[in-house]
Amino acid sequence: MYKESGAVVQTAPFLFESSPLDLQDWSISMQKSVKVQDKYYLKSVHEDIDLLDRKLAHLEKYDVFESGAARETAASKMNATRELLARTARRLAQEGIPFHESELPRSFRAVSTAPGLDSPQASR
Repeated sequence: MYKESGAVVQTAPFLFESSPLDLQDWSISMQKSVKVQDKYYLKSVHEDIDLLDRKLAHLEKYDVFESGAARETAASKMNATRELLARTARRLAQEGIPFHESELPRSFRAVSTAPGLDSPQASR
């Protein structure tokens, strides 16, 4: 309780009083959670790769930079991010996480359906 302009105001005790146990529970709940790497995560990784592919195409065709070096720097940063996501997607697919061919990024579809490559459906 405290006085505010003549009136007595009662505060909730839990707002100001905490035990060491409460602080410990709070710090545990604030720790990073483990990413669940399932088919939904793989789908979102595929969507992110497709988005980065489109951003790279836009960068190469429409974006204006002060110099060629600035363009190369921006493109290399996007490519590094895309390659990291591509490695993650390939690892998850190798681990057996199911996905639909229609969910693949366009750049992955072009590689998997290129003539001369053995695709799982072509051998059936």
